[in-house]
Amino acid sequence: MAVVGTAACFVEIQAPVPEQEPPPEWIECYIVSDLDPKKCGSFAKALNALLPLRSASDRETPQSSAEGLDDCPPTWRRPRTDHLKRVRRRPATDQELTSRRETACRQDDSAKADGCDEVLCHGRISTNPNKSGKKRKSPDDGQVRSWSLDILLGSAPAVDYALSQTTQGDNEAFTLGSVLKKSDACFVKIILPGRPAKTKEELDDWNEHIWPTLYFNEQTRKFKEEELALSSEELITMAYGMREAVKDAVLGRKQCDSWSEGKTDSSVENPPISGAIVMDPTIGSIVARASNERYLQGLPQSCLNGAGCEDASKWETFPDSANPLCSPALMAIEGVSRIERAAALGCGMQSEEFRAGQYLCTGYDIYLTKEPNVYEAMALVHSRVRRVIFGVHDRGLGGLGGCNGVGIHSLPGTNHHYRAFRLSTESANDCDETAQLVKLIQNIHS
Repeated sequence: MAVVGTAACFVEIQAPVPEQEPPPEWIECYIVSDLDPKKCGSFAKALNALLPLRSASDRETPQSSAEGLDDCPPTWRRPRTDHLKRVRRRPATDQELTSRRETACRQDDSAKADGCDEVLCHGRISTNPNKSGKKRKSPDDGQVRSWSLDILLGSAPAVDYALSQTTQGDNEAFTLGSVLKKSDACFVKIILPGRPAKTKEELDDWNEHIWPTLYFNEQTRKFKEEELALSSEELITMAYGMREAVKDAVLGRKQCDSWSEGKTDSSVENPPISGAIVMDPTIGSIVARASNERYLQGLPQSCLNGAGCEDASKWETFPDSANPLCSPALMAIEGVSRIERAAALGCGMQSEEFRAGQYLCTGYDIYLTKEPNVYEAMALVHSRVRRVIFGVHDRGLGGLGGCNGVGIHSLPGTNHHYRAFRLSTESANDCDETAQLVKLIQNIHS
């Protein structure tokens, strides 16, 4: 996904989406039509225990709490129903209204046969009091009920399987078949949506003409794109961070060249140098630079305060060569650690100052001129960085998509994920700022 702004252009390194079978547009379900409203509450409660519409996973077998469904075969698959509501209220059909009037008249005839003075016919009550002196109440202001309730049992495969199961022991009577028999309910098969509505318009149409449906706005593509979109201020900050990373790389190269001039062993090759800075995005300030940490680690023991040792040619060792773990990305993280230790010094392990440093880069962004390799990318996971922005891919060892598409930042098994962005070389011609940064970074890593 390319994120283009007035300051620079960046491409987000997104996790590969595993191929999944899309849900069916429509699924077969069973419903009980025209359920007695007095029975609806207890009936729905029993169904929620036996056939929950919402479970931990759409592809797994029913929850273990669902009685009678614990031993379903592993190949059994339940269509998704978590987007459907259990109960639907709709206008009564002409046939249902006629049936209710006929039932009311039969009740009136039965009341007359029992000698009652009060007569209920077609839902209307006579003004004559009965023997008890009380008037019988009429539902819906003397009219037959003009609406009906339908209740969703579940998808056809789930209902068929539940009906085929039997239970033993104390719950022997608590099965779907027994619940249906007790409620005197007959069910019919209908076609319902097999997926959540994608738009509000589709939701309104389904709710009015098909079945009440839930709308998961957080799962829509539009919501995700809007949530991940970068503001113009963020893009300007990211361009500034990349420029600072370039400056750090230039300074690192100067440190390496200066150290090379003073070394006596010409067989030692100069290590590759890249730039790395850690930024606090809330205020746009630089927290740590790899070049600063390299300077502090390269100082000889005789001048730990740095006095008179600014010249790298006097360093005893060059950190990048002496320690394979002293890469620019890790040195930038170590720079944050150095600041955290200094802030917590003397406060004790139980202090807030110490606890604040448990995860070094929480909420911080790191800018690199080159993609971090696999172990650097994992170190950034453990450091809890918010974002990683880099200039060019490392096609040999890159851990953020540069090498065989490996993306450490979005591995499903890790306990932290961060967003990763790359400076867009493809859009360099459309953005002067990006073109300048791309040229500088390519010169550094050529």
